[in-house]
Amino acid sequence: SVDAVFDETRTAYTHVEGPAQVLWVSDQVEFAEFEPLAKILHQRQVQVSFVRLKEFPKRFQDLEEYDAVIFYNAAKSQLNKKQHQALNHYIVEDGGGLLFVGLGGELAKELKKETPLDELLPVNYEPKGAQESKRRICLMMLIDRSHSMMGVHMQAARRAPIAIVNQLMDEDLVGVLTFDIDPYVVTEINEVRNVRTMIEENLSHLYASGSTNLYPALGEARRRIMLQDTQVRHVIAFTDGETKKFNESYEALMNVYQRDEITLSVVTFPTDPATLQFLGRLAGLTGGQLYVVDNYLDLPKIVIKDTNDALERLPYAEGFFITRRHEAAEWFNELNDFPKLRGFLTTTAKPTAQVELEVMTEEGPHPLLARWPQGRGRVAVFTSDAQARWASSWLRWPRFDAWWAEVFDWTLRTELSAEILAYVEDPEHPRLVIEGRLEQPHIQLFDAENAVAREVSLVKTGPWRWETDLSGVTPGWHRVAIEEQSETDVAMTTRWIQVGEFLEATELPYQRPQLDVLRALATSTGGRFNEPHHALNPTPEKATESLPLALFVIPGIMVLLLIEIRLREGSQL
Repeated sequence: SVDAVFDETRTAYTHVEGPAQVLWVSDQVEFAEFEPLAKILHQRQVQVSFVRLKEFPKRFQDLEEYDAVIFYNAAKSQLNKKQHQALNHYIVEDGGGLLFVGLGGELAKELKKETPLDELLPVNYEPKGAQESKRRICLMMLIDRSHSMMGVHMQAARRAPIAIVNQLMDEDLVGVLTFDIDPYVVTEINEVRNVRTMIEENLSHLYASGSTNLYPALGEARRRIMLQDTQVRHVIAFTDGETKKFNESYEALMNVYQRDEITLSVVTFPTDPATLQFLGRLAGLTGGQLYVVDNYLDLPKIVIKDTNDALERLPYAEGFFITRRHEAAEWFNELNDFPKLRGFLTTTAKPTAQVELEVMTEEGPHPLLARWPQGRGRVAVFTSDAQARWASSWLRWPRFDAWWAEVFDWTLRTELSAEILAYVEDPEHPRLVIEGRLEQPHIQLFDAENAVAREVSLVKTGPWRWETDLSGVTPGWHRVAIEEQSETDVAMTTRWIQVGEFLEATELPYQRPQLDVLRALATSTGGRFNEPHHALNPTPEKATESLPLALFVIPGIMVLLLIEIRLREGSQL
């Protein structure tokens, strides 16, 4: 007899072409399925998977099942190196699609920080400032009223805020505090239209007195400015710098400024180097500037420039903007009118990008919808949001669903016809056969783990038939990536083939039983081993049940109560 143990695993692959699948990437996915764009995808029978940025795959193999990836109000800087490499491979090499809608995270930082993802996008995000009203800037001015500011310093400090207010638009928010040891309110934060004359009048009564402590004024300015719903938060402090020097408290407060995206600029007058270093460090920690004024007549120009610099950090424009087809657009020929937008992210189209829609402003047009091919894939960017904040008119537009459906159709990876066959003939001298309505197919062969790829040359052997020799291919399961490229598009599909012959398991009837294995099976399940007379009897177990004590006590009490009543009745007769 021959002892033999066979440990054999059989694997089979089934390729099913079902509905399109999309990976939805966002910082907020809790209610993402209720977003207008997600509803359109569901209506078109597209299967959508929702993930956060930190959950985005780090291997391109995990993206292959998706026909497109949608970044919806997502922070592009949060994509790490491995995630970007996976996305890049998915688009450029595997022909996947990417749709980038809006932008998430802290916009000021997202616009400044260059990321690898920027290379894939057809536009460059640039903080060009607000071209229209409602710029959502909140400016707080701090004026040092200590004794050391007496004279020309105080006169200059009175003039500067008036120059700033005259430069701002009616919808901007502004407030003024003055300080010595403690801060005092000159004007509460309000729209410029409501406080323009009030600021000028209140500053005319300002006089110099007392000592100086800048720290409480900076804290109060932050507290008040954070109560406003604004994107650009800026503080300008006018001081001669004679205050407590830099310490841990100041550094902690400036870190809070940085976290809250509040910039601080300091306007001062010629003084000792230590004071200038202290004030410069305050401003530098928040991304602001230090200005040293030699000529008091230049002060209004300096503060106006600083305010404009703050406005230019605004990463979007808000107002009421007309949208239209780009003069070189290839899409939407049947549409003449588009809804207006209340806002958009300011960008510049890259030279080879195709701009389909643009937003009109006083400074000129800006891209709204831009797209371009990337390798075998394609990428599109919509620079506004698809929500009520900026696109409320679009949400009410009767063509909203159909318009976005056209964008989706271009973004989704184009699949070849399902009537594509791939199989292996002659296992001893294997040949791969591809059959289907293909013109010039190109294929790559991957092993089962998608780890090794090899280019394969095809020879046309019939009207719709191609073959190639697989003699040098390692036996096993392989994935065949089939691609056909036309002048305007790239279509892809996948099939699985088995190369080589495998050992067929034959029954060996004269083998001794493996008693150790059988005993382990029986005992691990609570059964008996090698006890024929107990084979049909279950293992006896004692059954226990816990009952509350009240079930026995209460009936006993009731019986005693009835006996007592009976005895009392007898005693009364």
